[in-house]
Amino acid sequence: MNNLAPTGSFAAPAGPHPARQAALACMIVLAVVLGVGRFAFTPLLPLMLHGGGLDIRHGGWLASCNYAGYFAGAVSCAALRVEAARMVRVGLVLTVLLTLAMGLTSHFWIWASVRFVAGVVSAWTFVFASQWGLRRLAELGSHEWGGVIYTGPGVGIVATG
Repeated sequence: MNNLAPTGSFAAPAGPHPARQAALACMIVLAVVLGVGRFAFTPLLPLMLHGGGLDIRHGGWLASCNYAGYFAGAVSCAALRVEAARMVRVGLVLTVLLTLAMGLTSHFWIWASVRFVAGVVSAWTFVFASQWGLRRLAELGSHEWGGVIYTGPGVGIVATG
């Protein structure tokens, strides 16, 4: 007889761990929003410079427009009264659309506007995704998963690089 046979108390949970799911979902959101929306421009810049459609000075301006948008978005978050999950969904869609918009034109001022708006959307989505994820982890009593959320930006940067 084997007394070491697993019993119900040692069995694995029936489904995915809800805290792990919440943390990974937020991590992926941050990877997309920051990796694509903010940092995808960095590896594209040399191609844009080589293609002749942009010089280094204008490339710096585009990056600055994105940072200014990110700042404006972060500061304005406190004034927004929107459900976190809705902002995250809208932010993900807008991030993809704004990134695609960069390839539809070669006009500098349109690019600058798109980069600014992408920065605003990136900041909003970052803040609201963090809010949703950390709240959900607190509800589940699983604060230890909070750090997983913030690996998303690094994953996004690596993936777009």
